[in-house]
Amino acid sequence: VSAGEPIRVVASHDDISLTLDAPIDLPDEMAKANSGHIVLWPRVNALAYHFPMIADEGRNGCFDRALVAAVERFKASHGGRGPRVLDIGSGSGLLAMMAARAGACEVHSLEMVPALAAVARHIVHANGFSDTVHIHTVMSTNLQPTSVGGVFDILVCEIVDDQLLGEGVLTTIEDARKRLLASDAAIIPDGASVHMQAIEFRVGNLSGFACDEFNLFSTDACLSPKGHHGCKLQYVPPHCQRKLSPQLDLFDFDFARGDLAGYAAGRVREDVLLPISETGTLSGLLIFFTLRC
Repeated sequence: VSAGEPIRVVASHDDISLTLDAPIDLPDEMAKANSGHIVLWPRVNALAYHFPMIADEGRNGCFDRALVAAVERFKASHGGRGPRVLDIGSGSGLLAMMAARAGACEVHSLEMVPALAAVARHIVHANGFSDTVHIHTVMSTNLQPTSVGGVFDILVCEIVDDQLLGEGVLTTIEDARKRLLASDAAIIPDGASVHMQAIEFRVGNLSGFACDEFNLFSTDACLSPKGHHGCKLQYVPPHCQRKLSPQLDLFDFDFARGDLAGYAAGRVREDVLLPISETGTLSGLLIFFTLRC
């Protein structure tokens, strides 16, 4: 859009919903769309999760520091030569550019979503790293090392979801270790630990009113067909949540040296006893993880 040029918006509602749309149906608008001056995106944005992820500066800083340390260790043991870095899951290209800024001599970044790969190339170019960072639209399991100059000295991959394993991090790193990495390659993150904790979600006084009876519904989520729900506790007011147990470690994953195929085959712990330290209503069990970079 350009300043001074209005856009046509259609607003509508029915008995239960409101809708806003900026339709592309006028002849001049269709001509712009057909020529590529207007880009039509899918109605359902399947990539929206990237925005809060890349805006998480705490996460970004951890990966940046880990990359700087890994590059410095490699250069110190290889006569100052910068490492070749493989980045699986380009996204915005952020981690690939961090690796280049840290001193990698070459970074190959893999992104299987064509739209994301295209945007990452533009971002890399805009930041002046096109000579070092190369974005490939390919899954890592389909990449042949001969097509990118051989194996890599460092792997960085942030392909984890809310429950750690949902994006295939185990099989992806296992394949990379076998085919794409040098025998002594550094892996970032090099491991993870999964934890659990009992929690109570409750409301009390809200805006000066006692709303305690609403807690009758506090455990309804436990009866839903979906067994797990993503939750960001930083958005839940402290007075509305209470930990009923200490943190308990469940599973550990060693991405760099562990038996990833064994992990992927599954593990069951039937002997877990979670000590309850506070009396209350068990609203759910938190599952969260720590990445080791």
